[in-house]
Amino acid sequence: MGDRYLSIVFPHPEWPTKIKDYSSDFRPVPTDPEKTDIWTFEVRTHTPGIKAELSWEGDQAILERSQLKNGKDNAVLVKNCAVVSSHSIDLPGKRTTFIWEYLGVAGAITDKEKKK
Repeated sequence: MGDRYLSIVFPHPEWPTKIKDYSSDFRPVPTDPEKTDIWTFEVRTHTPGIKAELSWEGDQAILERSQLKNGKDNAVLVKNCAVVSSHSIDLPGKRTTFIWEYLGVAGAITDKEKKK
């Protein structure tokens, strides 16, 4: 990887395989409107202390029901991923954990909130 790198992995120690870290984690969005789901991922770097930018794009209806959280304390970093399409992050260590959370229908913002 060289002496400086930045990568995103989806750790799955619970999966029954020898490989525990994946570069992607494709799963369908839950079809049950009340069901939520999470994708836990790590941003890894050989250079702790740097800043980086996470960005995303996708289906507006899904992004409206998604939020980005800090994996360390579960704090919400981006409440609505349709309104904000990127977020600056600090990488204090070699591994920093984040959570992408799909909130189901209950997590969608209303038209009134969109206008704020």
